[in-house]
Amino acid sequence: MCDNYYYYAVCIFIISVISIGISLYETRKQSITLRNMAHLTTNVTILRATGEQATVSSLDLVPGDCLLVPHEGILLPCDAALLSGECMVNESMLTGESAPVMKTPLPFGPQASNKIYSPNEQKRHTLFCGTHVIQAKAWDNNRVMAVVVRTGFYTAKGDLISSILYPKPVSFRFYQDSMKFVLFLGILALIGTVYSMVILSQNKTRWETLITRALDLVTIIVPPALPAAMTAGTIYSQNRLKKHGVFCISPPRINVCGKIKLFCFDKTGTLTEEGLDIWGVVPVSQQDFAELVPEPRILPQSPLLSSMVCCHTVALLTDRCIGDPLDLKMIESTGWILTEPTGEEDIAKLEQQFGMKVVCVMRPPDIQDQHHGTELRDPIGIVKRFPFSSNIQRMSVLSKKPGGPLEAYLKGSPEMVASLCKRNSVPQNFTETLKQFTRDGFRVLALAYKEMTDVTVDPQEVERESVENDMVFLGLLVMRNVLKPETAPVISTLRNAKIRIVMVTGE
Repeated sequence: MCDNYYYYAVCIFIISVISIGISLYETRKQSITLRNMAHLTTNVTILRATGEQATVSSLDLVPGDCLLVPHEGILLPCDAALLSGECMVNESMLTGESAPVMKTPLPFGPQASNKIYSPNEQKRHTLFCGTHVIQAKAWDNNRVMAVVVRTGFYTAKGDLISSILYPKPVSFRFYQDSMKFVLFLGILALIGTVYSMVILSQNKTRWETLITRALDLVTIIVPPALPAAMTAGTIYSQNRLKKHGVFCISPPRINVCGKIKLFCFDKTGTLTEEGLDIWGVVPVSQQDFAELVPEPRILPQSPLLSSMVCCHTVALLTDRCIGDPLDLKMIESTGWILTEPTGEEDIAKLEQQFGMKVVCVMRPPDIQDQHHGTELRDPIGIVKRFPFSSNIQRMSVLSKKPGGPLEAYLKGSPEMVASLCKRNSVPQNFTETLKQFTRDGFRVLALAYKEMTDVTVDPQEVERESVENDMVFLGLLVMRNVLKPETAPVISTLRNAKIRIVMVTGE
């Protein structure tokens, strides 16, 4: 404006104000939305120390409150440790996994009393804020109870939202080089400004003109429209990404995306279909692997069949089986049917049939549906579950047949299961057989069992450590994981862009 460039100055001013206003509006809008997400407001039922129940707002919950989880489910407003009952939980909001997860109560007993509770280490016993309890089942007193451990921004969901609101600074080399470039421009501008001021002052130039001419150099080296132009470019980039279904919560990262050299993919559910197809079972026969059995239904009544029937965390939701897709496929391949007690009379009847309380019962298919002659098969009651954990790569269950002993079944990664089995029960060609299947792209799990004849306490109080040892190796469960149709074209596109591709998978 000092140089009479009124139109240019007004345009720069208006563009700058608009770009700043849009940025502030979007940032403020996202901030309010995220804060509202962190503080989920609903009414919940808590249990007082006197034994009375009270309905309070979730905003009034504090760590130590005893929360009653309704049987029909709830959207959790806090992090809570499960004390009694079982919960089937959809944790896709936190983990991205669509398969519901089974939550079991915190272990009680002499071995558990020395351990300090940690929500991150004991995820299978923790109900996380923002996740949806699809169904809750009570064992005693018809109550599913959990104790509140964290609220608000201290919860897992709150921590996630906080990391979005206040992301940790990431030191990309691109940013470092950008700062060096801007610093270099600043030094050039400073040298030019000082030089201009010296020369103009020697020529007896008026001080107003001297300042104007010196600042001209700064606007030439760092254009005043640059911030507005970058903002406009970023918004345009966001709109282009939105058309392809890509949403960006940190727009400045778009600049860095052009420098990507490495792409890491998860496998199951990302590169491959969510579900698995059972390829077959490889039983152990006389300390060696037998031929692959493509149809598990034809297996005779044996520990191998029983392990496939009951070693899972599948539950019923209004007569529909829900759980891990792998478990669902495994049960479906056997033809057995999952049933659960529906009332006090049903629970008492099953307790009398099996000689103890059972969580659910696996019943064999009708005789006409069985593929192994007319052999009669006993139902199997699942007494207790030890859910799968990626840290220990396995899961196990305690089960019982009517009039039979208590049995433990184990399922997990072949190497882990083999390490927990008696050495003489693991086939000598275990490693070679496993490598053969994995090289062909199959997903392989191992199965094992043992009889729990020395249990003298209530099975619900049995510790996991006392179950998962000295097992008998039963065989391998082989599954096929099919690629998604879009996987090959996407990988081809990335390779054409000279981007290195890596698969990071739990297997």
